[in-house]
Amino acid sequence: FYDTLLNNAGWYERRWNVGEADSLVVLHLMKKKVVYVSMEGAGQKDGSSWSNALDGETATADGSTKLADALDSASIGDEFWIQSGTYHACSDYDVEKSFNLNSGVSIYGGFAGTEASLKQRDTLQDPTVFSGNLQNDSILEHFSHNIFITNEQNTINRFIVLDNIHITNGNNSDHSGSALHIGPASSIKLSHSNIYHNFGCAISNEGNFRSDYCMMDSNTVYGTQWDEGAAAFYNKQTGVTNICHCSISYNQSPNDGAVINLGVVTIDSSRIQNNSALLSRIGAIRSNGVLCIYNSELSYNQSYKGISTISAEGLFEMLHCEVNNNQSNLINPLYYWPQKSWAGLYESAHIKTYGDTKVSHCTFTHNSQTAGADGGCLHINGRGFVNNCDFIENTGLGNSKSSFVQWGEDTEESQSGGFGLQVVYNTQDNDGVGIHVEDGYVNVENCLFDRQFGEGGSSASLRNGTL
Repeated sequence: FYDTLLNNAGWYERRWNVGEADSLVVLHLMKKKVVYVSMEGAGQKDGSSWSNALDGETATADGSTKLADALDSASIGDEFWIQSGTYHACSDYDVEKSFNLNSGVSIYGGFAGTEASLKQRDTLQDPTVFSGNLQNDSILEHFSHNIFITNEQNTINRFIVLDNIHITNGNNSDHSGSALHIGPASSIKLSHSNIYHNFGCAISNEGNFRSDYCMMDSNTVYGTQWDEGAAAFYNKQTGVTNICHCSISYNQSPNDGAVINLGVVTIDSSRIQNNSALLSRIGAIRSNGVLCIYNSELSYNQSYKGISTISAEGLFEMLHCEVNNNQSNLINPLYYWPQKSWAGLYESAHIKTYGDTKVSHCTFTHNSQTAGADGGCLHINGRGFVNNCDFIENTGLGNSKSSFVQWGEDTEESQSGGFGLQVVYNTQDNDGVGIHVEDGYVNVENCLFDRQFGEGGSSASLRNGTL
């Protein structure tokens, strides 16, 4: 191959002769441009090196900061290396101003200000923070509405990279992402970053979003209405999200504690824990789209009057997960509920489904509820397959017709079943059973149902169904 510098400075053309036919493959490559940034700057302050670092916190004529202006005019291939410190989008306290993100731009934090490569960073020692607290006070009305927002003219196939960037103290009430708003034309890769102490929905995604080794922690939604939304993450109908090796923890909202999904979300090798719905509904995740969870732990989530861990209204798959120590006053921890009005909220289970469901190689332990109806670990009202799962030492109080595996009224004949289940040492105080078939036909093979404790406790019961 050979390279040719094109007239457009910084772009190269790379050509290969391929095979006997002497075919030609042409690839245009970008020459990387690095902009070095510190809070106060250095030398000529043009960003050409650490010794001439751009003064990112200095105000411009329109009230924005120089870093905000530089990001707004950045081009594909530009990299910003940002020294540790706390950065803001403006100096004139305008809460509508944001850091704008353009396609193909990469922002790296965690620098001391001497590094020659990304590998030389000590990111724990030198954190880079983007804050919406414009006046350094505790008045939420003074916080930025969107700290980062993507450019509407972006191209979906060119990723924006945010690496070791911590985002805090954004505030809005319209679910548009107080920390990060991703529009439908944008793709973002977020890695080794912490999204924390934001108010309103912290991240809103309408495009393509991938998060690796990140924390979405301690974000809060205030209010008393049913539509207040999730505190950490809102994946909208056009959004496609992959979350891997992340922590989603200690988020709270009146109704949907951590996550709302209307599109497609995959969560792998992550922890979802200690999220809360302070009034009702779901403590951790509400999904109206496609939700897949793999190799993850869901623990210590709670709802004061609702579902402590998950409610789903679309396709649902959960493999190799641990569901433990979740708490709900009225409804059990994991719940799958398509096309049902919230008026029926009190009839639920750990998992309740009216759609296609697969739960495999999961463990449910020490989950509890204090009141409700139709409680239990698994309640299927449609097509559902469950295999090689353990339901051990879960507790439900004040329930009727409670069971730890239950097939409900809309079970499709010959299309549901369980294989290799172990349901033991669970406790209910009213009609607690190991397995219950309300209606339909269910095939269960190679399962153990033993030692269900409570009034009316037994291994199995039927109403109109066939087991």
